[in-house]
Amino acid sequence: MKYYSPYGLIFLFFFSNLSLVCSQEPTPENPAPSAVAPPYGNLFKTTYLDLSTIYNDLTAEAINDLLPPPVEGTASSQDDQHLRENVFDDATKKQIHEAKDSVDSIFSYSYTLGNNFSAHDLPKTKALFDKVDDDVRLAIYIAKRFYGRRRPMHSSGYCYPSGHSTRAFLWDTLLVEVFPNDKSELETQAKVKAWNRVILGRHYPADIYAGRAFGIYLAQQLLDNPDFQQAWQAAQEEMKASVEASKHSG
Repeated sequence: MKYYSPYGLIFLFFFSNLSLVCSQEPTPENPAPSAVAPPYGNLFKTTYLDLSTIYNDLTAEAINDLLPPPVEGTASSQDDQHLRENVFDDATKKQIHEAKDSVDSIFSYSYTLGNNFSAHDLPKTKALFDKVDDDVRLAIYIAKRFYGRRRPMHSSGYCYPSGHSTRAFLWDTLLVEVFPNDKSELETQAKVKAWNRVILGRHYPADIYAGRAFGIYLAQQLLDNPDFQQAWQAAQEEMKASVEASKHSG
C-alpha cells in the first residue's frame, strides 16, 4: 500500500467526502444536461450493457453518488482544482513513475490475488473481460460526453468521470464478489489506481469520485444481465481455482 505525503492520506478522506465538491442540484447557472437521449443502442454494439438505459439513468440522475461535476468558477470547482494542483505539484519522481506504471487491466489485481491471476492462466476470464471492457469503454464515452467537463492541463477531451477510475472500481466490485476475504486489499488497490490519475495531473479529484460511482453502477448493470451472469459463473470458477492453486504453491 502506497501513501503520498503530505497528500497521501487525502485520497482515503476524499473517497468518503468528495460529494462536498460536487454540485448538488441544477440551478439557472448550472442547468441540468439535456434530457434528449441519442439512439445509442443503434449507434454502438454492446454485449452486456444497455447504453440507452445508462444514458437515461444519467439524465435522470438515478446513479447513486454520481452528481454533476463542480460548476466552473464556483468555490467547489476552485477547491477541486486546488487539490489537483497540490497533489500534482507535491508528487515525487518515484510516485509519478509508479503512477505511470500502473496497469489498466483487471489482471493488475494480481498484486492482491497472486501471480496466477493472469490472462495466461485465466482464458475464460480474459475472454469475458475483453467483451466487458469494450462495453465499458462505450459507457464511459457516453458519460464523458454527457457531462462535458474539460480535462485539466489543456489536455484534449473530457474527464468526468475518470475512465481509469471507472474501470478500477468496476473490477474491484466484481472481484470482491468472488474474493470477499480480500475485500479490503482489493478496494485499497482500486483507490490507489484511481488516485494515480490525480498524481499524474490528468484528472481532478471529483473525476475520480465520479469514476468510483460510475464503476460500481456499471458492475451492477452487468450483474443484472443474464448473459453476463452465465459467463461470469464460469469465470468465477476459473478464478477461484487458479487463485487457490497460487496460494498453495506460494
